Amino acid sequence: MDSYSKTVELIKSSRVRQTELARRTGLTPTAINRWLNGRVTSIRPSNVEAVATALGKQVIWKNNGRSECEFRDVPEIATGEFDQDIAKGLLDRIIELERKIEYSKDSPIGDSVSKIDWYVGFSGWMQLQFDLDVGREEISYPVRNIYDGTAYKWIDVLGYKKRDLLNIDLLSLLESSDRDASIQRSRELGDLYLKMKSSVIEVDRIWKFRHAEGHYVPLFCHTRANLETKMAKHWCIPLPPLTN
Repeated sequence: MDSYSKTVELIKSSRVRQTELARRTGLTPTAINRWLNGRVTSIRPSNVEAVATALGKQVIWKNNGRSECEFRDVPEIATGEFDQDIAKGLLDRIIELERKIEYSKDSPIGDSVSKIDWYVGFSGWMQLQFDLDVGREEISYPVRNIYDGTAYKWIDVLGYKKRDLLNIDLLSLLESSDRDASIQRSRELGDLYLKMKSSVIEVDRIWKFRHAEGHYVPLFCHTRANLETKMAKHWCIPLPPLTN
């Protein structure tokens, strides 16, 4: 079935009021009303995805296109938790690595302490700061600031100089499945903001970043997003080896 018909069917079966759905998606009640009344018989793929996310569904596009789709339930994952397929013991290894980073601060040249206003425990990590305006129809994360850590540097980990990362869309660096997951998660932040009664949301996750040479490198990232200032920060470190 085409995406328009499936989306209208989903909206009607949800029994969510049009004004409430408009609030959740950032669309207008008029636009939604036109879909339901058949005055408009096509819906942009981005709006199909916004409606699905607002109603707790995942869009599955069919036939390698974006005109036919189906909807599936999204399994609930608590904010801040890791994906279930992360290897057992990985978190312990990351904590162990963080302790090693703390010990590495004593540099023979006495220049290992960062002058950046790092959060406690993140001085060794690389940092990205980017715009996070989740109200836009087309989600993008323009990178505004880049900092090396005292233990890791972007040039060493991903092959990019800091100036290479300025003003690019952070999503363009992510592996496709991670990029799609990040966009979907961004659509959910507005609702999460209202539920938590806080503009600040933090989460830990492993993202696969594209290296300058083309392959992908998994980085453990702690993300802190402020939905009022529309800014976010990634603190990143490469994963420790999974074998002893």
